[in-house]
Amino acid sequence: MPYMRYSRKVWDQVKASNPDLKLWEIGKIIGGMWQDLTDEEKQEYLNEYEHNSPTYLAYINAKSRAEAALEEESRQRQSRMEKGEPYLSIQPAEDPDDYDDGFSMKPTATARFQRNHYVRSVVTTARMQVLKRQVQSLMVHQRKLEAELLQIEERHQEKKRKFLESTDSFNNELKRLCGLKVEVDTEKVAAEIAQAEEQARKRQEEREKEAAEQAECSQSSTVPEEEPAASKTQGKKDNENYLKIFNSPFIIKQ
Repeated sequence: MPYMRYSRKVWDQVKASNPDLKLWEIGKIIGGMWQDLTDEEKQEYLNEYEHNSPTYLAYINAKSRAEAALEEESRQRQSRMEKGEPYLSIQPAEDPDDYDDGFSMKPTATARFQRNHYVRSVVTTARMQVLKRQVQSLMVHQRKLEAELLQIEERHQEKKRKFLESTDSFNNELKRLCGLKVEVDTEKVAAEIAQAEEQARKRQEEREKEAAEQAECSQSSTVPEEEPAASKTQGKKDNENYLKIFNSPFIIKQ
């Protein structure tokens, strides 16, 4: 067929230009290229097909033999006329049951039509089967992609929901903390500081009194050495108590 000849001619070129395409996609591209050809370009492939077909070759051979026979018969007739010999022509009897006329175009056209119709039906059936299988494969692939897309959408919605919940929780906690008010009772703090200073002063007086009594009653040299250490220890404890009292009286009101 002319289209098959055109397809074989441009197949390698289209395949090289589109190496990733499948066979049926390349055939579709070539079909579009064939449709885009002009009538003159298609006629070239049609003539080539007709000239190389077995029926056409048989017709050409028969025509050549007939022309040669006619030429030979004409030459012999001319020779006999020149010699004055009688010329006899015998016509073969026609056989009504013989329908094989190799020189008639009607059987040739009929045979070509039947052959093309058969080839077209065979090619179309095979192509339809291939296309049906490809459609089924594409439908299965599409369903898989839709299921995967649905799963991705569900995971996205779940992450979005958790993020919104954590955001709301954080905002509520921030509002609650911002609503708290911290107030310091300065009068109570001052009173406790004064009380701590009074207690420290009393302890200092008691230590001085004890130190004086020990200095009078002590008979050994170790007692005067231990007295300053005891005085320092007691002073350190007083300072720590004073700091605890100063840092403790904070009252938080909501």
